[in-house]
Amino acid sequence: MDKKYTEVELTKYSKEDIISILLTMQKVTENLSKTCAEQKTQLEQVNQNMKLILEQISISKNKRFGRSSEKMIYDGQLGMCFNEAEVTIETKYVIEPELEEVRPKAYKRRKSSGKRDADLKDLPVEIIMHELTSEELKERLGDKWKRLPDEVYKRLTFHPAEFKVEEHHVAVYAGNDNETIIRGKRPVDLLRNSLVTPSLEAAIMNSKYVNAIPLYRLEQEFLRNDVVLSRQVMANWTIKCGERYLSLLYDKLHKVTLTHFDRHEELVLY
Repeated sequence: MDKKYTEVELTKYSKEDIISILLTMQKVTENLSKTCAEQKTQLEQVNQNMKLILEQISISKNKRFGRSSEKMIYDGQLGMCFNEAEVTIETKYVIEPELEEVRPKAYKRRKSSGKRDADLKDLPVEIIMHELTSEELKERLGDKWKRLPDEVYKRLTFHPAEFKVEEHHVAVYAGNDNETIIRGKRPVDLLRNSLVTPSLEAAIMNSKYVNAIPLYRLEQEFLRNDVVLSRQVMANWTIKCGERYLSLLYDKLHKVTLTHFDRHEELVLY
């Protein structure tokens, strides 16, 4: 209703016209209130749906890209901690526990007899003697003494990878005629004119394909042992050895597998 009526103008209308105008205005007001309520309800429903969609997207992202490890709480705050040891004791007074507190009283584990010897039975043994000299024995026991069975204990040592250069000297011989020249027998190289040996290439393949160590880390490990081998060189060795030697084994296994597969089909047909 765009036009605004003054008091003087309203006096010109009859009672029936004024009643009609008021009823029309009331109807319009009711329709407008109803429309606003419906729009408000729809807007609330849209906001609720949007909130649910955002929650589902957040849950999906956490499942796909989130960390699988548990998060730890420090001082009431939830978050990841990379220096867990330092943060754990930063503001706490640590009391060293007693042995009785660490070991449960209800369960006492018995040490299995001979387990250590069984674990070490396949490893090479180096016997290291710890003896006293004759002078020390005479000083402490006199001239008369006897030796009892040795007290034996075992320790396990580890020696890192050791590199050694093999320098091959091939003997060269010449006949009296100064024309005939012969050489000593030399082993066949894994790759001609290459530094690589079977043991070195086996170590590279084992590190990369069994232990999942990238070549650039292996390059750094070799460099710490004063051996300069680039990842490109190691990759070239691995590819050539795979094509030249391992491909033969692969082809043989492939043929054997197909043979067994054909036999299986024949048995099924019969």
